[in-house]
Amino acid sequence: MVMGSGVGIAIVAAGALLTTFNEGLSDLLGVSRVAFAMGRGSDLPSGLARLGGGQNPWRSVVFVGVVSILVAAFAPFFAAIAVSSFGTLLYYCVTNLSALRLAKPKRMFPRVLAVAGLVGCVLLAFSLAPEEIAIGLAILFAGLAFRTLRLAASKRRGVTDAKTQV
Repeated sequence: MVMGSGVGIAIVAAGALLTTFNEGLSDLLGVSRVAFAMGRGSDLPSGLARLGGGQNPWRSVVFVGVVSILVAAFAPFFAAIAVSSFGTLLYYCVTNLSALRLAKPKRMFPRVLAVAGLVGCVLLAFSLAPEEIAIGLAILFAGLAFRTLRLAASKRRGVTDAKTQV
């Protein structure tokens, strides 16, 4: 019997490790697409929005990969995971808030589901360690400050196209 033996534990641990790596890789590709879109919207440098020969956003993939390598090299593993989780949960909070703003004909699901999702995300995000929450909030506010300064600079230069609007 495999259950309860060292072999069973090793199989479950290996499966968990492989699943974690798979999730991390898919998150990196998802985040690189967000970086690509933010480059197109002038929220990040526009060079991240350039497509390669195969119509792939290789610059944003490399950018996200370099940031990930730096985090992996210098941040404690559990702190990096917790801060990443906090950011992901905030991202899903925005998704649920967006779902709440949809007009009734455009909604696929009842509003109560978006409310439940929002409450769940907030509760999970703020159940993390206070240090990781503080780091996540600091990153969020640094990003918001950067965006505010960038928009103010665009207004001073007289740039009013749709890409720089809030």
